[in-house]
Amino acid sequence: MGQVLTVTGLRKRFKGIAAVNDLTLRVPANCVYGLIGPNGAGKTTLFSLIGGFLRPDAGVIRLGERDLLQDGLPLGRIGILPQDALFQRNVPILDQLSFFLRLGGAAPAAARAEVMATLETVGLQDLSRRSVATFSHGMIKRLALAQAFLGHPELILLDEPTSGLDPEQTAVVCRLITALKSTATVLVSSHNLDQLQTICDEVAVLNRGRVVAAGPVADFLGAGRRLRLTLNRAVPEELLTALRALPDMLAVTVPSAAGLTLTMSPSAEADRTLGLCLQALLGQGLVPRAIEPAQSLESEVLTLLRQGPGPLPGPGPGAPTAP
Repeated sequence: MGQVLTVTGLRKRFKGIAAVNDLTLRVPANCVYGLIGPNGAGKTTLFSLIGGFLRPDAGVIRLGERDLLQDGLPLGRIGILPQDALFQRNVPILDQLSFFLRLGGAAPAAARAEVMATLETVGLQDLSRRSVATFSHGMIKRLALAQAFLGHPELILLDEPTSGLDPEQTAVVCRLITALKSTATVLVSSHNLDQLQTICDEVAVLNRGRVVAAGPVADFLGAGRRLRLTLNRAVPEELLTALRALPDMLAVTVPSAAGLTLTMSPSAEADRTLGLCLQALLGQGLVPRAIEPAQSLESEVLTLLRQGPGPLPGPGPGAPTAP
């Protein structure tokens, strides 16, 4: 799989403080890629640099083969959802979004048709003649997502796309993001790590402007596939022995009286192994009341962040500062 976005040696300082410091990142095509880190880690600054809102002090940003700093942003190939997107309060949303497309050269009729199709994907098609003055926070967030999707961009940047949404709206947005990777690459930041674990193919952990770890979500969760089962009662010792002998079963441990932790080989046969395990349990009247991952992205990221990235670099000789 090729790289749609390549960031190399990126640096940006504000008044001598490194917001982004020698950051390197490679994002594959057609995936959902998560940016993780505490407040001040550099996530929003990185988005602003990729989107052309800020100029870096050093480094290279490439979209495919195009150098964005030397050649400029390609028209329509990047869609952006800022953390706090703003719209004209008294202009119908159909007119606003159509205007954005017409700025990119679309004909009026084509612009309106695409806007209506995009509004349908976020469930706002029936409100196209209304203005945002009548919208709730969740509706404005979905409108901002629609704006980021316009023009069928190759790369979509989403900064906290589910912030402030209720659970039902969050689920809708997550489904939209997952569906987008069939036609685009999505770079998304969020403090909700359970959500990122579900929707992301790969993630990068940022701290103090640096990438401290990056790779597939599966790599963060360990080489084996680990699941925790809560049962209706304890498992007999002879059944534990039988479960440990199943193909592709690496380990079976008992963390609590009515619990099991299964570690299976991350192979295509893991689901079959789990099926055999459940079959054996049910055959002896042991009913799983809950099945959940034994590892979480959150716990792995917290471990990385506790290790720290080292001292924050001070301004070097002649380091530029933001006005």
